[in-house]
Amino acid sequence: MMKKVLLSSFIVLLTFSILAQAPQGFKYQSVVRTSDGTAVIANQTVEFRISILQGSSTGTAVYVETQSVLTNQFGIATFNIGEGSSGDDFTAIDWSTGLYWVKVEIDPPPTDIFEEAGISQLLSVPYALHSETAESFTETDPKIGTNTLNYLPKWDGSALITSSISDNGNVGIGITNPTAKLDVRGTIYAIGSSNNGTFTFVETTDSHTGVHENMLFLQNNSNIAESQANILFGAGSPAHGRAIISSTHDVSGGTYNGNLDLKVRNGSTSYITALSLRSSGNVGINETNPDAKLHVNGDAHITGNLVVDGSTSGEIILNNSISDLSGTGMMTYGTVDANSTGVGAALFIAADGNYEEANAGALATMPGVALALETGTGNKKILLQGNIRNNTWSWTPGGLIYISTTTGALTQTIPSASGQQVQIVGYASSANTIYFNPNLMLIEIK
Repeated sequence: MMKKVLLSSFIVLLTFSILAQAPQGFKYQSVVRTSDGTAVIANQTVEFRISILQGSSTGTAVYVETQSVLTNQFGIATFNIGEGSSGDDFTAIDWSTGLYWVKVEIDPPPTDIFEEAGISQLLSVPYALHSETAESFTETDPKIGTNTLNYLPKWDGSALITSSISDNGNVGIGITNPTAKLDVRGTIYAIGSSNNGTFTFVETTDSHTGVHENMLFLQNNSNIAESQANILFGAGSPAHGRAIISSTHDVSGGTYNGNLDLKVRNGSTSYITALSLRSSGNVGINETNPDAKLHVNGDAHITGNLVVDGSTSGEIILNNSISDLSGTGMMTYGTVDANSTGVGAALFIAADGNYEEANAGALATMPGVALALETGTGNKKILLQGNIRNNTWSWTPGGLIYISTTTGALTQTIPSASGQQVQIVGYASSANTIYFNPNLMLIEIK
């Protein structure tokens, strides 16, 4: 088995004389131990292979050497990198061209196999080797250039010129006379570590009651009807954002009302308005023109209680202007074991708690307590109380609705045969719509 070794320390020291040429090499020192760290490899010759890598820890090796080093009684190996056996020229390394790493490999006796012991970045000290190239400097072509009052200069490669950054006490980018501590006219792009950019606003005083002064203020000065100020949130492809907070300004009729919309991308390049806040105080969910304090266009799922405060004239209004094969009112989901009728099927609760089709001719299937809002069986939406529409119906408006002696059906004909059950479950509000409000009292025909 190959005998592993461990370098317990790695020290790179550069020694040079300020009075003479910088030496072409630097010192390396380490303690060589067995792989478990319990013992040093003392008084033995260890082969080292040193590689200088350019650009990264996996970069190209610009210099490789080997050295045979005798450790001392403490397992310490000391030698100068740059003085080993190599086919490369250590003095040819251009330390000014970027970052360098040193990779150390060792061949402990008696394996004759080099093992990687570590890779470390060379920091500022080794670059003193490059200092000998800058022992003197003479400016032969000084170019100062021209600048504009209150503007910071910048170097264009040959001379100082006027930049786009101005400073008159306030700092401006893209503006001659900045009006704030930082005044930017154009796009701001912030990116931090791991592509996370952050803007932080810190408030130290608050002189306005109820109004916080630290704010992100977006202004659209177009002053036209329906002008917008938007915040775009992007995640993923930069070509399309994922959500937009949009403030709209409507100056029609001389009014200056502020509206706020939350728009989300719906899987393509278009957006849908998921949430709308209007200057009237109305809030719309999937509704851009809410006509109430809360206007929901679509289904609402509430986990918890829905409280209507009757002390302030609170009301629940059911709109019977509904589409075919749908309903409004009190609904729930339940397990439907039998439904051959479809949407509008009369249902009772069986002994197992599941729903099956009711029949006025079979007492065991009565009373009807719900109507199916979906076809088929399984976990389905059902109506407990409210309006339901089915365009295949042809009711007499105003007439009562009963559970039929046909399984799952409704009727306006009162069951009359002996043993049949009479249960009123609602009335027809139109030819194709009924208001379902079941009376659980049954009358048996004798």
